[in-house]
Amino acid sequence: METPEPSRLSLLKEYLGNDAVQIKEMVQLFLETFPADLLELETACQNHDFTKLQKTSHRLKSSVQLFNIGVAREKIVLIESRAKSHEDCNGIFQLVQQFKSCMQDEVKNIRTELQRL
Repeated sequence: METPEPSRLSLLKEYLGNDAVQIKEMVQLFLETFPADLLELETACQNHDFTKLQKTSHRLKSSVQLFNIGVAREKIVLIESRAKSHEDCNGIFQLVQQFKSCMQDEVKNIRTELQRL
């Protein structure tokens, strides 16, 4: 028997005291800003802008952690670390693409959970 995946909103609910209004606001804010943050991450990588890569990945790391997305968190932590040490942008770009792929499904899951609130 397979264990069900934890709610993507469980940590957010705990953090906000299960306040449905605040939870919805936070989730909607994330859903509105995430596409631009992801584009910023990709653009910074293409431009070899390690400072912007580091700052954007750091900001995304907080959101990914708050939404309890372990696999994506691993990728974004690596991106931040490699950007900090100015490692190869091609390798970072591959990580960004893996992060993006992982997050596409997770964003759908988060939207679904938002609708259930």
